[in-house]
Amino acid sequence: MRKIQMRAATMAARLFGIGLTILGLSACDNDGGVICMYGTPTGTFEVKGDVTSEEGKPVEAAKITVKTVYEQEEYNESIAETTTSKSGEYIVKKQRYESTPDIRVVCTPPEDSDLKADSTYVHLDFKGGDGNWNIGTATATANFRLRKKK
Repeated sequence: MRKIQMRAATMAARLFGIGLTILGLSACDNDGGVICMYGTPTGTFEVKGDVTSEEGKPVEAAKITVKTVYEQEEYNESIAETTTSKSGEYIVKKQRYESTPDIRVVCTPPEDSDLKADSTYVHLDFKGGDGNWNIGTATATANFRLRKKK
């Protein structure tokens, strides 16, 4: 039942966001060089880090997934994904349309690996922006040291 409520709440939030975006686009114009924004505050974030095994070896092709967290409850859908390079490094850049600054970064090793998945919560500290609709930019680092499966 709770999953159904979460899905319904997510769908309602999306529909509401789309409606606000449509209203914002139809109600604003570029008048005198000032751009009017109406809708959901936006900002850009960047999360980077590296993934290694317990022995310190880089883990190539690990999947990094960024998920939204709202009031300590994680949404199942990802808002950004990437994979690690040969050196185990990754970087995720994304423009964000939600005002909540909390995300969860999930690291899933390649399927043929004997390593366990891991995750961490990250609080994004947005800086800059205009204080209204542009909440600025945020950067964070999330490194993973994956343990072997037992």
